[in-house]
Amino acid sequence: MNKQELNFAEFVKLKLNEDYKITHDLVTELKLNDKNIEKMVKIYSKIISRKFSSTFKKFGDMERYKKPDGAGIGIRMINDDGYQIRFNWSNKSKNKNVLDSIDFWDSRNFDLTKPTRTVSIEYYANILQVLNSVVEALKTGIIKDRVNEARSAGIKTDRTQDEREVWLASKGLPKSASRRAGHTRKVAYERGYGKEVDEFLGLPTASEVLTVDNNPQKESNSLEEVLKKADKELNKTVYANPDTVFEDIEDLLSLVANKQWRTLVVCGQGGINYKNNLLVA
Repeated sequence: MNKQELNFAEFVKLKLNEDYKITHDLVTELKLNDKNIEKMVKIYSKIISRKFSSTFKKFGDMERYKKPDGAGIGIRMINDDGYQIRFNWSNKSKNKNVLDSIDFWDSRNFDLTKPTRTVSIEYYANILQVLNSVVEALKTGIIKDRVNEARSAGIKTDRTQDEREVWLASKGLPKSASRRAGHTRKVAYERGYGKEVDEFLGLPTASEVLTVDNNPQKESNSLEEVLKKADKELNKTVYANPDTVFEDIEDLLSLVANKQWRTLVVCGQGGINYKNNLLVA
């Protein structure tokens, strides 16, 4: 199949596949673990999809980007409502296997080189513990300290169960919530002790590990490059003049009408009005 026979979507997919090796080399250079990245994206996107009430699906393979403050690779997701997110791992991150930031494009933003906003994440953050705040920041551009919806997120704390039980009792909270640190935190947040429980457990709050940029600078990325190449290549395609085609049909039909030919088979893509021209002829 040559380029002239490809539609736009197929051609873009072909170009994305060609671009994958370049991006994969960058992944190797950044010392990222492909399996870890895929696993992280699957978990994060599933939770974020629930918050948007629409499933985010992966668009293409890994994408290269270059921002004014550095370069890296990302995985772009898109949902049926037209929202896009991209999980980013930058070359300036202190921990190469930890998510560095998330870019967000709202449904009215068609500029792939300028996200609507960017939420940056400190390398030491447990993202699952602040994911509610991440989603809130993506949607509104505002960071709020919210309780994590996943009690089993694996909160790490030096506080023992006995210490958690004493702290809960001092706040008038049920001692049964001391069995897991995640449950202690959830109950405390629900009763209005969110900031205090994070301080007690030694956990950073969302506002300490997240920053939001509501006016990111333009970037360059491999997806935009692929789209431009595809558009340029497809613009070179020469299409037949419809007037000429219909004149040819009329000439050929006259051969059938004059019994010089027995039959004429006419086929083509729907919507070009060739059937009406056959009736007129």
